[in-house]
Amino acid sequence: MMNTKKYPITAIIIYRNEKHLLTNCLEALHWCDEIITIDMQSTDGSNVVANKYANRQFEVDPYPIAEPTRVEAAKHAKNDWIFFVDPDEIIPPDLSEDIIDAIETSPQVGVIQIPIRFYFKRRMLTGTVWGTSTHVSKIANRKRANILPLCNRLMEPRENYENYRIPHRPLNHMIHLWSDSYRDLCHKHFVRYPHLEAKAKVTRGESFSLSRGFIEPFNELKICLRDFDGWRLGPRGFALSIIYFIYTIASIWLMLRYQGKVTPNDTQSHHSSPQLREVNPATKSSHARSAA
Repeated sequence: MMNTKKYPITAIIIYRNEKHLLTNCLEALHWCDEIITIDMQSTDGSNVVANKYANRQFEVDPYPIAEPTRVEAAKHAKNDWIFFVDPDEIIPPDLSEDIIDAIETSPQVGVIQIPIRFYFKRRMLTGTVWGTSTHVSKIANRKRANILPLCNRLMEPRENYENYRIPHRPLNHMIHLWSDSYRDLCHKHFVRYPHLEAKAKVTRGESFSLSRGFIEPFNELKICLRDFDGWRLGPRGFALSIIYFIYTIASIWLMLRYQGKVTPNDTQSHHSSPQLREVNPATKSSHARSAA
């Protein structure tokens, strides 16, 4: 039987044309006391799915990166604990139990880092840099941590508070449905992500150099294939390693475009914050399926 108890956590999900992912994502958050969804002008009926689960729904114009929108959405949360979840992420029961335990037993925690595993074509990767067990900061207490509008750096604990990393166990990792096809993977890592990563590198104060531009990609290729056992995956491992190699080249050399245009700690907000517009304000105190 599903545990129907809810905990004082607000889950925030931003989506755009991800109807095929939203049900599994939102269903797995049934234990959160509040769910807030933000629609970036979807046209596939994603909002119909969101309406079944969300306590509050907003819409916003598309934005280059999600972080500024998350910051604005967090201002509308009724709980201090904020959980940022993407539509292609699923929280299994073992992980939700670990999250709840960390919140209830760790008064000095400001940010919680959770285990994550990447899934390609719905199968967990076990090789290349994407096939390793790692952690990602996804949960913050807004009284104990700063929630930032920075690409790849969304939260950091305030003074006197700390990061807490949930230990990885066999079944307690967040399922990241990373990509379902090579076409989708190449589009993301050859077109969109290199620009975001290049700008993030410059924002963090990193700088381009010729040695870095030529040497680092080959080091990353070696790490993918040898250190992280990409070669054991056969053709798939080599293909993914080459994709990461090209992505690394692009993200480093694109730093030349952004040096001088962004500065360390630049919010990348384009000088304006996203304007969230509430739609279909929720009047019920629980998720729609709880009453079913």
